[in-house]
Amino acid sequence: MDRLPQFDSHSREEEQDEIVAKALEIIWNGLQHAPLNVNEVAQQLPVTRRTLDRRFAACLGRSVLEEINLCRISRAKQLLSETDMLVKTISFVAGFPSRERMRLLFLKEEGLSPSDYREQTRVATGAEHAAHALSGEDAQRFSLRRVS
Repeated sequence: MDRLPQFDSHSREEEQDEIVAKALEIIWNGLQHAPLNVNEVAQQLPVTRRTLDRRFAACLGRSVLEEINLCRISRAKQLLSETDMLVKTISFVAGFPSRERMRLLFLKEEGLSPSDYREQTRVATGAEHAAHALSGEDAQRFSLRRVS
């Protein structure tokens, strides 16, 4: 499995606001196996929660909580498509406060439940692998073996 998504510290946000850049780093690199909330992010920075939310809105056009949820969804999507972990386990590993919260956010953001997302990505990935595996000479060998 590839590494979980990480924050790139060389993004344009860092140039615009060091506090926002540090918050993004905390969210994307620090969200590990525990629900992270806006207050916990703000406590690690020299600003109040309200100031942090205002700076996020000014730089990114979204709230700190929305960024935390984007990170959680991103990690969950990767784990759903690349592992056989139970959805319950993925919700914990991705940092959701509960499996139900993950399901609701997934439905809102992706239009699918986590299980349906897994099934859809597995089918798409399986079809790509099958097409790649049966291309060119491999397909010819496969069809010759089946006829024999």
